[in-house]
Amino acid sequence: MGTQTCKPGGDEDCKATDNCRRMGECHARDGKCVAVSDDDCKHLSKCTEEGRCAAREGRCVVTEEGCRATSMCKSVASCSVNGTMCWLMSDADCRFHDGCAASGSCVKRGPICVAGSDEDCERSQRCREDGACARAPKTERCITKDEHCLLSKMCEAWGMCKRVGDRCEFGAKSDAACRRGRGTENHNPCRFHGYCSVKDGYCTALTDADCRRSDLCKQANRCKADKGVCR
Repeated sequence: MGTQTCKPGGDEDCKATDNCRRMGECHARDGKCVAVSDDDCKHLSKCTEEGRCAAREGRCVVTEEGCRATSMCKSVASCSVNGTMCWLMSDADCRFHDGCAASGSCVKRGPICVAGSDEDCERSQRCREDGACARAPKTERCITKDEHCLLSKMCEAWGMCKRVGDRCEFGAKSDAACRRGRGTENHNPCRFHGYCSVKDGYCTALTDADCRRSDLCKQANRCKADKGVCR
């Protein structure tokens, strides 16, 4: 006696299945549950997360439009169809993802996006806000130079105008300067961050006493100085 296979009697049988909820296969056709229209796919998490937004030959599959709408496209530039998946395939994918506008990562290099030029960095949000306006040739990421810190929003608003390594910091010549408000927002490095002492020309948290002065200690219990910050 041969093995018998149960088949759906109609759409209602298919709609009661887990495959309908997860895969969009909600209609009975030729003894199988299948996806028959894009509407079967568009409401699925597999559409929003994986780009499987179009019905083709009974299944929900990836499309260029679907890939472009996913969170993976915005976060890691997986914006193009590659076989059955959304993948990073071109500079265009990098330019479309959030990292291009945010940090200047606008050019494909292997499986990731990097800064391809100073211009990529100069157009980025990190340049405007944090002074990261120059491309580092070795790392292909956006870094800060002295003149960029001076032109950044962090300098204007908070007084973070001195370049230290690849970041902008609160420059100062005395501890007293670290304990005063600065910038258009009258930001006080000591009170807000525990950066109450000068080292190498900028404000930092040298001691636990520096941290105990700060809002970080009072509000978040970060009262111990460790490598220049309060933890």
